[in-house]
Amino acid sequence: MPSLVGSLNEAMVGPILESVNPTFTDDFIEFYPYAHPLMKGIAQLFMPRATALRESLMRDFRTWHSVARAGFKETDVEEDNTDRWWGLLAIRERQRLFTQVDGWDYDALASLDFGLLWGANLNSHPASVWMVIEIFKDPELLVRVRDELENMTTTPDERTTWMEELGNIPLMQSIYAEVLRLRTGVQTVYRDNRADIHINEWRFPKKSLIIVPTVEAPTDETYWNTRNGKGHV
Repeated sequence: MPSLVGSLNEAMVGPILESVNPTFTDDFIEFYPYAHPLMKGIAQLFMPRATALRESLMRDFRTWHSVARAGFKETDVEEDNTDRWWGLLAIRERQRLFTQVDGWDYDALASLDFGLLWGANLNSHPASVWMVIEIFKDPELLVRVRDELENMTTTPDERTTWMEELGNIPLMQSIYAEVLRLRTGVQTVYRDNRADIHINEWRFPKKSLIIVPTVEAPTDETYWNTRNGKGHV
């Protein structure tokens, strides 16, 4: 588990987090079960370890951001648009975008990337396993996937171009999309500390929690046809 989490984190945001805190991955994994209780507003008094882990991890994210902001230069960007300070181009662009948001300080930016890595790990690893399961349990689909892989023009030795070609195969994209729809789900939590939230005829008082599950809509059989119970994966 640590190797999977550490690899994904480094692939997304680069190596600095682990350099800032060599136990970052272990702390990150230990934090997993505490996230939902914290979202529910359970008093910190009853979860001292959860609070300590969250503050420690937030400190790691703030330190990473500070180091990256001080060290990054455009000449550090590699051919695949990654760099050692921020990792993926998307992370770099997120920083440029969200630093312009009024009222967002460095704590807000740190919590944003904290949530991104937490969500990515909780969804990417199960999704990858489910893709393998779904492919191998359907002989016809397995043949189609193998045909697509055999027809690729690049090899795994050509890491960047191979991954790009693999990710652009329509069949693989469709399998991934269906796995995300059917096999993964999160609880999205919203809260506004400054004003009430109005959604149609509903009013949510400020500082109240709004928890939106992502499972119900993607599995609504009145919207998605089920191929007579066969599903789409």
